[in-house]
Amino acid sequence: MMNISKDISNKIEPHLAEALRDIASVTTKYDIPFFVLGATSRYLFFNTLVDIPTGRATLDIEFGIQVKQWEDFQRVTDGMIALGKYMRDDKKAHRLYSKSTVDILPFGEIELPVGTILWPPYNDTMMRTIGFSEAMRSSINVCVAKDPELIVKVSTPPGLILMKLSAWNDGDNDRKLKDAVDIHFLLNKYIDAGNMMKRGIIDEYTPMMALELLKQFYIGMNELTA
Repeated sequence: MMNISKDISNKIEPHLAEALRDIASVTTKYDIPFFVLGATSRYLFFNTLVDIPTGRATLDIEFGIQVKQWEDFQRVTDGMIALGKYMRDDKKAHRLYSKSTVDILPFGEIELPVGTILWPPYNDTMMRTIGFSEAMRSSINVCVAKDPELIVKVSTPPGLILMKLSAWNDGDNDRKLKDAVDIHFLLNKYIDAGNMMKRGIIDEYTPMMALELLKQFYIGMNELTA
């Protein structure tokens, strides 16, 4: 993870700041690492960090939580419900509803095989988690709230691309088209954001960072399929 903290607390929408505080309080209680991913991290990175409009707003909030066992995932979702603000989705175990749709996506030692999780209790629903660990390692520290200060890990564009590529074959044509548009945006705008080193967002900026992460991804894929 890039060891930097950029203050964007004055740019965060209230519903997002509230959800970030909630997930941080619950995961901290159980010592479970989390990071922001998906459209939420795309918004935070481009709209608030480098002032590049993403062109598409979303009320969906996505978190990745690194867990050792399924009981950890249950503790986090139960903890969020206990706050009295969230309701479960009866059909999707990872989804909660409040002012926004909140997706909590587990990865880590529960993956079996590596890069895949099978949702309990029947293990009949699969989700790809290839790229989640790399995305978390390459995330950046962002200050999203003050009094008290809250710093969270936010996925970078290369991390987002990794996760989208890993799930490519699992999507239908509409999803693939959306993801292709997103990948095109991420690649182009990430290069445009070359001035973020001057803004103190990362220690050392280079377009090769994206290529290095992609290389790690493909090495991992080869190991899984060897």
